[in-house]
Amino acid sequence: MDKYGFVLLISVLGFLFLLLFLLLLHLRIKVVKSRLTQSENLYRLLVQSQRDVVLNLTKNGTILYASPSFCTLVNKKADKLYQSSLSEVINAEAWRSFQHEVQQLSIQKPTANLEHSVFVNHTFFLD
Repeated sequence: MDKYGFVLLISVLGFLFLLLFLLLLHLRIKVVKSRLTQSENLYRLLVQSQRDVVLNLTKNGTILYASPSFCTLVNKKADKLYQSSLSEVINAEAWRSFQHEVQQLSIQKPTANLEHSVFVNHTFFLD
């Protein structure tokens, strides 16, 4: 094999290795994109589809935090709910239930979880 044949062989081998590298890189990108899509879907499932209604309230019912699902439920933005009264967005029966739970609070029991059906704007919602 002469000098030019050897250079040609090295060039062809280099080109083939470059093609192999590009193919492997393409496959790796495909795998990473698939994993990213799976991760995004899991995120949507866990976070964006969250249906738990979470509120942080003062003892008198002033809203300090409302989860996005609660905002959707009452069709109000979080900044409009902040510092407003819970009694403005739930019916009287649910408000009485809240007040009863607040009366039960003590140093031994500093939190309350209200899990029940709620009427909001004349619509019935089940937890």
